Amino acid sequence: MTNEQMKTLASLSSDGYAVIVWTPEELGDVSARLIEDQSIELGHQIIEDQTDSCGILEMADDQLFQKIKELIFKDRES
Repeated sequence: MTNEQMKTLASLSSDGYAVIVWTPEELGDVSARLIEDQSIELGHQIIEDQTDSCGILEMADDQLFQKIKELIFKDRES
């Protein structure tokens, strides 16, 4: 890999892109296209799983906030 290619990958990564590279030596006889396609598929699944997890945490935070609010107002009514 050339220095220019490495700089491009580093720049993309620092801009928030997920950058994954396998060298021809690492790929061996495995099709680069096959690895790309399966990596994209797995990446989408990971993004979906992580997004769902964040939504669950936000919902839990909202429920916790609601409980705290109920307790505060209940104490004020007493």
